Amino acid sequence: MIFGQTPSKCFEIESILVDACGNPEGANEMVRLHIGPSDLQINTLHAAWPNTFNPWLGVCQGVSTAAKVAELNSTIEGCGYLLEPTNDILPAGANVLLVTSADFSTSANSFASLADTFYIIFQCPGNTGGHFANATSTGYRTLIVFFYPPLGCSDTVTYHTQELVDIYGHTGGSWPGTDRDGATVSFSWKGNPTYSNDGCNAPFEPLFVDAGRDELICPGDMAYLYGDAGSAYPVQWWGGSGTFGTPQSTTTTYTPGPTDPNPVALYLQTWSSCGYLTDTVLVYFRPLPSLDLGPDTSLCPGQIITLDAANPGVPHLWSTGDTTMTISFGKPGIYWAEVSNPCGTIRDTVNVTLEGMPWQILAPDTTCGGDTIPLQYVGSANSLQWLVSAGTLLDDTAFNTFLVTDLDFNGPIQVNILANDTCGVVADSITLWVNEGLVADFTYQPPSPVFVGTLVQLSDLSQPHPSLWNWETGDGLLFSEQNPTYRYPLEGTYRIHLLVENDHGCHDTTSLLITVEPRDSLLPNVFTPNGDGFNDVFHIQLPVVLEYQMNIFDRWGNSWFHSTRPDEVWDGTQGERKAREGVYFFSLYAVTWRGETVKVAGPLTLLR
Repeated sequence: MIFGQTPSKCFEIESILVDACGNPEGANEMVRLHIGPSDLQINTLHAAWPNTFNPWLGVCQGVSTAAKVAELNSTIEGCGYLLEPTNDILPAGANVLLVTSADFSTSANSFASLADTFYIIFQCPGNTGGHFANATSTGYRTLIVFFYPPLGCSDTVTYHTQELVDIYGHTGGSWPGTDRDGATVSFSWKGNPTYSNDGCNAPFEPLFVDAGRDELICPGDMAYLYGDAGSAYPVQWWGGSGTFGTPQSTTTTYTPGPTDPNPVALYLQTWSSCGYLTDTVLVYFRPLPSLDLGPDTSLCPGQIITLDAANPGVPHLWSTGDTTMTISFGKPGIYWAEVSNPCGTIRDTVNVTLEGMPWQILAPDTTCGGDTIPLQYVGSANSLQWLVSAGTLLDDTAFNTFLVTDLDFNGPIQVNILANDTCGVVADSITLWVNEGLVADFTYQPPSPVFVGTLVQLSDLSQPHPSLWNWETGDGLLFSEQNPTYRYPLEGTYRIHLLVENDHGCHDTTSLLITVEPRDSLLPNVFTPNGDGFNDVFHIQLPVVLEYQMNIFDRWGNSWFHSTRPDEVWDGTQGERKAREGVYFFSLYAVTWRGETVKVAGPLTLLR
């Protein structure tokens, strides 16, 4: 005798035939139990029915129940069989039907498709009213079944009357009573209810197996298998050279093995005392797309090349933005195609070069007088000749450049090329616009050497028509005026740089040295904040500094100004207060960008 998977607890309630066929209904209701790992005694069985006016009457077994069981077995068309317990024992792992009365009507419920062995037991007669609340009732109802002894051997299930369904799937009690007959609640071993209606059939599951639909997976993926064999019978997956996640579960995964064919057949099997049933599912392996654009190639000017990515019926994408299976083109470059399917995307690339001279000369559109203009070509030629309408051609094969030497020239230059290569004779020409050149120049006053703090005037002498100036004083300060002024706060030798540019983008640079010598008075000591626009603020101009701190006090030690920013100036005020005329004192601490430390202090006279 073979039973399904065995519960870990002493037993489980698996279903209730709530709305029974036959009259009286209370004699034809049924509960399906599944015994756990140990035998149980019938005489210790008890039930607390949802309709509590029905007491538990115990189990009756005798000549009348044996006759009913024999009559039911004669109607079974499958290989199933009904047994009454021997010696009042329900064996471990047994499937059990508990009928609510020994007055059970054998003609009211069909056992024709029974496909397994079930033990059947009958409550003693006496209860004629229904033991369960049908769809005409409301609310939740609970069934408790227990064996005592052993201690703690019980199971409890709960259902909602309004969730009961008739043979058409209707819920609620407003439908005809004959349609509601057969309402059943099945329970998972965790107690979760499922509502169904199979009409006037006993509450058992016929033996069947369905391995689910065929699967199509990508390389490296696992297949998800969704089989079904009901809940009353064991199952086993087998087949293939790979591994199943949970071989004894209808729902599982399959990781393909290295020797699996395409497709690989997998089998789901279930069994009962009637024998075995097996169903097959096929797992197909979809390969990644394949793509080969061929080797790198070359083309001659005017030649058209066609690339074919093959793989009809799947998405294509080219580096050109095309989405067709083929593209045609006549220019050199790096071309790639991508082909996609649900398993991924693959790319292949082809480098297409020119077999000889291109039909386009590679050169800048414009240049400046005096610049070196590069003239480039791709590939090699048996003979090559450059011709220019102005300027000096330096070399026509090794460097492929020429130099425009006329600085005053402002106009077009015609560039011609003539080549003989493997593709034939190639000739082409372009026109370049040469803008006037630019020469940077400047001077400064007074001439070097100058003293620390002396105002130095920088004067631009660049020609012919600069429009942008970038000065750098040699100690970190930058100016963009055409003729700036600057006072060097520290002695030393500095290189002044000038970069000029015109409206055409032509530029030039030059530099001069200037020597700054020390003198007794390093810093200004008088300023006149009277608003006349001259000497209105006190400020010590320094090169770029890393640290800076300036403090100004009056003769009584009161602070009038404090700053850590070298760009801040003192205008003789503190908030809305104006400092009076008189002598003040300042102290300066700074570290320049060259790491030099500046520490100075002294008197400062304020005049209005």
